[in-house]
Amino acid sequence: MEDSLRRLVEEFEGTPAYLRRLRREMRELYAADPDGFRGAAVPLLKEQPPGLLHLVTFLSTHDLLAGAIADPQLLSLEQAIAVARVAARIDPELTARLARGVSSVEASQGEQGRLLDVLAATGEPGRTLPLLAKLLQHRDPRIRSKAALTLGRLNRNAEWLRGRLSEENSRVRANAVEALWGVSAKGIREIFQDATGDPNPRVAGNAILGLYLAGVLESVPLLLKLAECEEDSRRSTAAWVMGATQDPRFLPPLERMASDADPRVRHNSQRARERIERRVAQCRTAGRLALTLSCLPRTPDGRRTLGLSLEGGAIAALQISVCEDGRPVWEYNLQERHRPPALSVAFAMDTGWLGPCREALVRSLAAKRTSDAWALAAFQAEADRASPEEHLRIFGIDVAGGSDAAGSAQQRPAAEWVDSRAELEQRIQALQPPDSGDLFHSAGALLRAMDASRGHYRLVLVAGEQIQFCPPDLLEALGAAVRKAGASVAVIAAPAAHDHTASLWSKTGGMFVECSGGEEAALWLEHLCHHLGCDAEVRYQVDEPAAEIRVQVTTSQGVGEALLLIPRNG
Repeated sequence: MEDSLRRLVEEFEGTPAYLRRLRREMRELYAADPDGFRGAAVPLLKEQPPGLLHLVTFLSTHDLLAGAIADPQLLSLEQAIAVARVAARIDPELTARLARGVSSVEASQGEQGRLLDVLAATGEPGRTLPLLAKLLQHRDPRIRSKAALTLGRLNRNAEWLRGRLSEENSRVRANAVEALWGVSAKGIREIFQDATGDPNPRVAGNAILGLYLAGVLESVPLLLKLAECEEDSRRSTAAWVMGATQDPRFLPPLERMASDADPRVRHNSQRARERIERRVAQCRTAGRLALTLSCLPRTPDGRRTLGLSLEGGAIAALQISVCEDGRPVWEYNLQERHRPPALSVAFAMDTGWLGPCREALVRSLAAKRTSDAWALAAFQAEADRASPEEHLRIFGIDVAGGSDAAGSAQQRPAAEWVDSRAELEQRIQALQPPDSGDLFHSAGALLRAMDASRGHYRLVLVAGEQIQFCPPDLLEALGAAVRKAGASVAVIAAPAAHDHTASLWSKTGGMFVECSGGEEAALWLEHLCHHLGCDAEVRYQVDEPAAEIRVQVTTSQGVGEALLLIPRNG
C-alpha cells in the first residue's frame, strides 16, 4: 500500500492522462484498505512530494484530513499548519470541519487546542471569525478561553477585547489579553492599562506584559508593584512576567524573590532568572557594542539628563538599564535626539582654568563630527575697566545711542571656524588670550563668526571665580546678541561668577553648572562636548547626587555598557 501510493505521488506528472490514472488508483487503494491508505498517506504529507496537492484533495474529499491534522502523533503542529494551508486552497469547507472538530465531544483537550492553533494560522478571517465566535459560547470553559485567544489573534480589535474583559470566566479574559500581545495601538494600550487592575492575577499579569511588549515604560513600575503584593499568586505571576520580558533589569528583584516564603514564587523566580540569563548570554555572544554616555548637571528641580549613542542604531526605551551608585532607576523617559547636519560650537574660556580645559577639549575631539566646526577664544578674567558703552559696541548693539556700533564691531576680527580635528588640536594647545581680551571681547569675536557661518550655534562659556564685574546691561546685551545669532549658551562657572552669568544660559535655553575649580570644570566641559553628539537622551528624577552612573543596553545585536563618573554637584 505505502509503496504504491508513494510511487503515484512521487512520480507525478501533470498530464491529463496521469491525473486520471492517479485518481483511479487512489480510489482503488482506498477502497481496498481505508485505514491502510490513511496510514500510508501521512508520511507523504510530511515530505510534500510533487503530487501532494492531489493527495491532500483526495484526503479532504473523503474527510480524512481533519483527523490527521488534529493528531499530534501523526503530524507536528508546523507540519499540520503547512498541510492545512495547502488544503485550504482547494477545499473551502476545511475551515468548517476543523471548527466542528473543536466542538466535538470526542476530541481531546489537546486536539481541540491544536485545531484552534491551525485555524488561527490558516483560516481566512471571513470564514474563521464567525465559527470561533460561536465557540465563545461553548459549554467547556477551556474551549471558550482557547477560542478567545485564537479569535483575538485573528481579530486584533480594541472593542472586541473590551467586550471579552467583561466575561465572568477569568481564563477567557486572560487569553483575550494575551491574544493582543505585541499590538501597540493606542486603544489597545488603554485597555491593557485598565486590565492591570483585574482581580485575577493572571489577567493583570498578562495586561502588564502587553504594555511592556508595546514599549510602554509605565509597565515596569506596575510589574514591580505586582511583585510586592501580599497575595502569593500575584507575586508568583510577577515573577513569571519578569521572565517573559527577558529583561536583565529584573534580575535583582528576582534574586530577592528567590527566598520568598511561597514555593510557587521561588519556583517562578528561579525559572525567570534562568530565562533572562540565557538571553543575556546570547546577546553577549552576539557582540559588544560601543556605548557612549554623557551627563548634564541636575536641574534645580532634580531632573537628570543622560546622553546616549549606541553603535549599530537606535535605542529602544525598554532596552536600557540605568543605575546610580548601584540604585536602579526604574522610571525615566527616552527621547530620540535629532542632531542638525552641522553644529557650530564656540568655546570662550577663562585663562585661570585654561590648562585642564585644553586637555578636556582634546579628549573631546573624538566626539566631533566632520560636519561640525569649532571656534576658540580665551579671555583674561580680571575686572574689566572698559566702559559699558564700549562693551556694547563689541556686539554691534548701540543701546546708548549716537555711536556707530556696527562700524565698531566690523573693526574687530571674528573668530575662525575649524572642522579639522588635527588643526583643532594644534589650536587648542596654542590657545592664549590677547592682551586686551576680556570675556566680552572674546564672546563678541565668537558671535561675529556665528553671524557669518552656517549651522546651529552653541556658545560654551567657562568662567572662573575671578569674574567680579559684569554690569547687568552688558550681560543683557550679550544675551541679545546670542539670541540674534540663534545660539544657546552653556555656562560652566565658579560660584563667584554664577550670579553674573546666570541670565545668559536661562534666557537662551542653555545650561549652567557650578564648579569648584578648573579640574571639575574640565570634566563638565568634556561631558558637554560628548552630549552635543549624542543620539538620544534619557531623563529622570533624582533625589540626591551620585558619584557614578552605570548604563547597560541589551539588544539582539549585542550588549553595550558604560560607566560614568559624575563631578561634584552632579
